[in-house]
Amino acid sequence: MRKAYRFLAAALSLVLCTGLQSCHNEKISSGYPILFRCADVTRAEATIKDLQDNGFDVNAFFTANGSKFDFTKSLSYDKVSGIWGYNDIEYWLPGATYYFKALYPTNAGTIDNSNSAQSLTISNFDVTSQTDLLVAETEAIVVDASIGSPTGGSVVNLQFKHLLANVVIAMKAEISGVEVKNISLVTVAQTGSYDDTKAVPWSTSQTTDIVKNNIDKTLSYNTVEYTDVTNGGFLVIPQVINGTQKLKIETSNKDYELGIPNITWSVGTQYIYTLTVKQNDILFDMPTIVKVDEWDEKNATGSVIIK
Repeated sequence: MRKAYRFLAAALSLVLCTGLQSCHNEKISSGYPILFRCADVTRAEATIKDLQDNGFDVNAFFTANGSKFDFTKSLSYDKVSGIWGYNDIEYWLPGATYYFKALYPTNAGTIDNSNSAQSLTISNFDVTSQTDLLVAETEAIVVDASIGSPTGGSVVNLQFKHLLANVVIAMKAEISGVEVKNISLVTVAQTGSYDDTKAVPWSTSQTTDIVKNNIDKTLSYNTVEYTDVTNGGFLVIPQVINGTQKLKIETSNKDYELGIPNITWSVGTQYIYTLTVKQNDILFDMPTIVKVDEWDEKNATGSVIIK
């Protein structure tokens, strides 16, 4: 594997000598290697460090001269060279059209790699694990037969996006000494199945309470700013909130159970609910909705960006 990393490092330095869109006319060995490169940390639950530590599989489907081909490669990160490597280097096939798709974590679902749709299915995902689900896929990448690589260069740009939703609870107090102990989302979907060929890809089955215990965070008194008491929020299966779901908050002076206003929690969207603790009750506002392109850090760089 170390030899493969050294080769990829040399190839990457040639392909990226003046950026991703240059140096594609630098012939390497028997062709241009298919390369992958990672990016900075983002605000996803699964960070770039998780990808580096655990790796992920990339599925490729491609056609050439009327024939179909495919391969799957397990990418792993080498901290010494700072690149992503894989065994048995693949080379771009001149004139071919490629499609790539990746899922993190790899074993969370199944990608049908027999055609260009590369449909993804996930069965009975249990959200109580609070594991982030990320998927990345490309449009068709055509290899220019005259130069032997795509016109955009030899590096595949994978842009990961969330398949779950994110619910953040942010609080402030108008009385002093309020300490948040535990927070629960009550009667929300526990398990769900995903099929990206359907108009509504997620379906849900049984319900549960998702709990964050031992928060032990004292709210600032009479401040303008709200404090996120969920440490980045709950990961939730996208679902319709219809009045049966509740928010339960246990504090040092009182426990609260609030109905969550009707809404649909959608794929790749963050919902920030703001609550104000008053003398005798709690004020529960409608959420701020943050779309996927604003969920993460805006200045992440590189070729693999989690969104």
